[in-house]
Amino acid sequence: MEKIGNQVEEVVEMLRDSDQTIILNKVMDFPVFNNYRMTNFQISDKVGMALAIIFPIGGIVYLIACYRRKLLNQDMHTTVRVCEEMTKLIEDLDYEV
Repeated sequence: MEKIGNQVEEVVEMLRDSDQTIILNKVMDFPVFNNYRMTNFQISDKVGMALAIIFPIGGIVYLIACYRRKLLNQDMHTTVRVCEEMTKLIEDLDYEV
């Protein structure tokens, strides 16, 4: 996720210098990926569920992590959609020039 976030940030930085208003408006549709990571370690779903059962506070953390994973998934889908739209816009602009 960090790698993808960095790549999206690089693309956004490159496209910010565009003189096309359409491109600049589409760049603003990219989501921000820097606020999803809660911990520095990764655990599987089964281990997370076991911890949630053993430690009640773990259940709250597990639910929060599931919610954040859902938000991340939505942002990933948004990024793919915006990239596809951006590709079409750039191709159309190339044909017009």
